Amino acid sequence: MYKFLPKRLSNFFRYVNKVYGFSKILNSMKDKRPDAELTPQNIFLSAFICCLLRFGVRSKKQKTE
Repeated sequence: MYKFLPKRLSNFFRYVNKVYGFSKILNSMKDKRPDAELTPQNIFLSAFICCLLRFGVRSKKQKTE
């Protein structure tokens, strides 16, 4: 059974940053709003994490079928 560990997420982001330069990609995201409460980086990270979680659920579901 899969057990969520907060350290896994930080290790994953450290890996993605090391291999793909994830922080550089995030820092390059800009928009034209002067004082945005939600930055493009936060919006992208939220969507990215949601996709990762959805992919994990989907792959687990396929294994059980």
